[in-house]
Amino acid sequence: MLKLDPPEKLDLAKPQEWPDWMQRFERFERCATKLNEEDEVLQVNALAYTMGKEAEHVFKAFTFMSGDERKYPKVIAKFDEHFLPKRNIVHK
Repeated sequence: MLKLDPPEKLDLAKPQEWPDWMQRFERFERCATKLNEEDEVLQVNALAYTMGKEAEHVFKAFTFMSGDERKYPKVIAKFDEHFLPKRNIVHK
């Protein structure tokens, strides 16, 4: 079995790196560990652990609907909202 190390911790001072970091994590979870086939609670915890200690503070600051903090896609959406810049859409 192929053994790969998880991606390096995410540098929260560089939020622009989130998309690239997440892409590496998704490769790690799908190819190296098959983590994507596991329970969502395990996936959420593996994500937070791999991101690093500082990410725990960010995660704890999120507001979720009841139970959504255990749903992997909902957690990813919250991190996307946090790290990705908001864009102003100009209507003509």
